[in-house]
Amino acid sequence: MLKLLFIIFILLLLFYLLRPFFNAAFSVHKMQKQYSEMWRKVQEDAQQRGNRNARRRKVFDSSEGEYVDFEEVAEERTIVVDNSKNDNDGYERVTDVKYEEIKD
Repeated sequence: MLKLLFIIFILLLLFYLLRPFFNAAFSVHKMQKQYSEMWRKVQEDAQQRGNRNARRRKVFDSSEGEYVDFEEVAEERTIVVDNSKNDNDGYERVTDVKYEEIKD
């Protein structure tokens, strides 16, 4: 009788010790299932939107428009370090172009 009670006690102890691990495993499985279900719905919606967009007519024909040839423009850039410090901020200022007043 004592052995039976001891075995029942051990089984209950194992049950209460292992229950959090089983709950965690079940929760992870449930989240994975929800995640895959969500992505399945996203893919279905994308396919439906793709089919809907495929039926629309294009605004411009492929024959309309022209090819524009681009040309690189060489630009000379200089970086000037302004070492004069303003009392308000105390930071060094870096400028890359000269200041020009815009005339009306």
